[in-house]
Amino acid sequence: MQIFWYNINKEITIIIYERGVFMDFLNLSSNQLLALFYAEANIVAILIFSLIARRSFHEINKQTKNKYFHDLLLLHILYFFIEIFWAACYFNVMPNPDILMKVMKSLKMTIVGLGTYTWFMYFGISTKSKMVNSEKKRILMFLPIIFQVLIDYVLIFTLDLNRKDIIGYISSFVLILVPLLYMIHTSGSTCILYLKNKNDNVRKDTLVYLIYPIVLVIVAILQVIISDLPVICFGTSIAMLALYINRLGDMISLDPLTGTYNRNALIKGLNDLFKNDEKIYCFIMDLDRFKQINDNFGHIEGDEALVKFSNILKKTCDNPNLLFGRYGGDEFVIFAKNYNDELAKELIDKIQNNLKEAQAESKKYVMQISIGYAQKAEYESIRALIERADKMLYEIKRKKKNKNNNKK
Repeated sequence: MQIFWYNINKEITIIIYERGVFMDFLNLSSNQLLALFYAEANIVAILIFSLIARRSFHEINKQTKNKYFHDLLLLHILYFFIEIFWAACYFNVMPNPDILMKVMKSLKMTIVGLGTYTWFMYFGISTKSKMVNSEKKRILMFLPIIFQVLIDYVLIFTLDLNRKDIIGYISSFVLILVPLLYMIHTSGSTCILYLKNKNDNVRKDTLVYLIYPIVLVIVAILQVIISDLPVICFGTSIAMLALYINRLGDMISLDPLTGTYNRNALIKGLNDLFKNDEKIYCFIMDLDRFKQINDNFGHIEGDEALVKFSNILKKTCDNPNLLFGRYGGDEFVIFAKNYNDELAKELIDKIQNNLKEAQAESKKYVMQISIGYAQKAEYESIRALIERADKMLYEIKRKKKNKNNNKK
């Protein structure tokens, strides 16, 4: 082990020495070296973010949430570009650095404002916040950013923000007041969502929304303390990559329309359940006369009906013992562990009651569902369990159809 670390240290020493010799050959000053290091770090970040932005731009799913994520990527790329020129001014590499530095700082604060607003929108839409559920509310939430940017320009061009007194500290704080409030709000909301939700899978997905604001606040503070290093570049890159990896996970495991687990994620989750000896129930359900909703009101309204029902399931299945999602078409599946017949019937009644409450809000059509269920038998496969629940569902729908025909 000592030999290993000795070789590593030796290689690092050689690299540093060769780089120093090369820089001496180019006759670069220490300030020019620091500016070059800033540029290198930001160019690498620009390339990485450009590749992610290109991929996200060509995604088939063009939901508003994804558009805000794409905008957030582009704003980061623009910030990194400006950071390169800001560093050149900061290290006195550019001519007239004082004036240019104020211009660069103004542009940076504008992007910070737009970026935090975009993050606020992305978070709000992802978590279905009432604060951003209409175009009017989104415009209202943008007004504080406009006010903040105007204040920033006045402070940057009229005051010396580098002064080390109470006025300098207060002015620097005012520069980021609204963006900081946006970050605090999203962090606080994430904590509340985590505490309120009882489903472990949903809670883990919720925690990712803490990474971005917390990392950005930390690196912003560190950047003030360690101004000679591109801390923001490294920190924001880590935060955005974490968000992107989470999005990739969502694309693989979540149904894009309803936001519930898709078939692949359900089967994967059920495989984990089957490893244990817990009592497992499978509930399979679909909307009655769903085709009539599509035919009479259009497929968009049909999609809305699926979304409404998925929201009912999210409300009903807020339980760590329940795994649910869209199985396909208008079919939804719930898998429950540590259940018995009594609990199974209680769950069905709860779903039906919540559906009736939601139905009171919609007068266009009547939403009704049929639910079949089965308990896992010993050594039974996932497919066999689902088939038994589906057979019960089919029998329930057949009886309903015969009953309706008899009435006619």
